[in-house]
Amino acid sequence: MADTGNAIARTRQRLEEELAQLRARRSELAAELGDRDSVGDRADHADLLEQADDAAWLDDRIAEITGLLARGGVPEPAAGRLPHGAEVTLRFDDGEVSTLRVVAIPEEATGDDDAGAVTLDSPLGRALVGSKVGDIVQYGTPSGPALVEVVALRMPGE
Repeated sequence: MADTGNAIARTRQRLEEELAQLRARRSELAAELGDRDSVGDRADHADLLEQADDAAWLDDRIAEITGLLARGGVPEPAAGRLPHGAEVTLRFDDGEVSTLRVVAIPEEATGDDDAGAVTLDSPLGRALVGSKVGDIVQYGTPSGPALVEVVALRMPGE
């Protein structure tokens, strides 16, 4: 299992780099939008709308990353929650067995280790609260309830 502190540091670095790139692109886009003449045809208007959509998406992503970085380190798990960095091996309804690592922020799931990820506050993450090896856990999915069996559980540092 990857060292939790290093994984968080790498994730923060990736987020800070992405934030810098997004802010640079947003500044470029603002300059392009500011340089526009008010006279134009429908094609110009469509291009302007597309750029405005791009600007809105950039603003949303910048706000999201800023919020993630502002929260700082790993939150302490609530009572009964799996701690950040725990690994849980699950057998899903279809028989597939997967090992997932508990992460604090979704962007950490793009790390370079082999385990998938589950966030602390996802439906599956919340459903796993208090579970132990051998438990069958039900959690919500967009297509309805699903069951998963806890095959193995490894806490950080084990």
